[in-house]
Amino acid sequence: VPADLEFYRAIAAATKNRHFLSMFNYLGEVLIPRTRLQTHKLNDLPQRQYLERVNREHDQIYQAIRAQDVEGARAAMRLHLGSSRDRLRTNASKAGKTP
Repeated sequence: VPADLEFYRAIAAATKNRHFLSMFNYLGEVLIPRTRLQTHKLNDLPQRQYLERVNREHDQIYQAIRAQDVEGARAAMRLHLGSSRDRLRTNASKAGKTP
């Protein structure tokens, strides 16, 4: 989780939007579901397999940023956030809860 926070913080800082960075720093760990939930258990995956999936998503974001591919980075981040949301919704539905 600390590595995730630093990854997202670096992205927030790279936006050069001090308000966005300030908001990120204020909310911090609240933004990352793994700080509150054992998300790998919710996804019926071994932790290693779950983390590999999340790391692949992070790597896609990083590679697009590194290539200065704005649209690619935007698409990769949207895919990552959407996938995260979908995983949480699916598991909340299984538990009979609304996220």
